Amino acid sequence: MSDESPLQFPCEFPIKIMGAGTPDFRGLMVDLVRRHAADLDEARIQVRDSRAGRYQSVTVVIN
Repeated sequence: MSDESPLQFPCEFPIKIMGAGTPDFRGLMVDLVRRHAADLDEARIQVRDSRAGRYQSVTVVIN
């Protein structure tokens, strides 16, 4: 077994968060991520609603 990490740091790392499709879900999740990655770029946030609109995914890419 090797001691090398499969990731080379620094790197871009996507995080996908899924939850109920409420109006405040995106804002709450972005606030939560910014507690740990204060330099989160607004352009690196993607939101996608489920087909029926009951769920939402928020994908953020951090460095």
